[in-house]
Amino acid sequence: MAGSDSANLLAQTEQTEGLKLEDYSQKLGVSEAEVWRRLNAGELVGRAAGGNVRVFHSPEAAQSAFDADIDPAGLPPLPETSKDLVRTADRSTEVALLLDHLSLAKEENKEILRMAQESIRKVSELSDSLMQSKNLLIASHEQEIALLREKLHHKDAEIRELKRKQENLEMLAEAALLPTSR
Repeated sequence: MAGSDSANLLAQTEQTEGLKLEDYSQKLGVSEAEVWRRLNAGELVGRAAGGNVRVFHSPEAAQSAFDADIDPAGLPPLPETSKDLVRTADRSTEVALLLDHLSLAKEENKEILRMAQESIRKVSELSDSLMQSKNLLIASHEQEIALLREKLHHKDAEIRELKRKQENLEMLAEAALLPTSR
């Protein structure tokens, strides 16, 4: 009978307080690493309490142990409205300072965001301007190339004409040098 009472007490302790990780791994006959793996996988429920990890059989047992650890009488009442929150902040210098620092940080972040947006706008404008300049330069080069091709075509035609004239002159010179057979 004494053995069953201690077993019942152990089972009740397991349900309400959970078992230390080491005790749980020994009870199951698995390594602590396996218990950690099961905790991480969500197969077991555990909670850190007093520097120890406690393992529970169910989420309900873990929640009831957590609820038992909280003393609601020691907690300050929650504010009903945002005005109550401001009044609570007025009573607490630390909270007021924190709110002030958060407000300053918010304003600084807004200013940084505004500056970043302005910089992005300027970079976009410069990119557009650079693209226009590039396009104008390409068009100018294309016109210059077309003009040079036209000049080259005229020079080629002129050279062909001069070669033709040269051939004609050479033929006339040969004809003049040839003795006439009359």
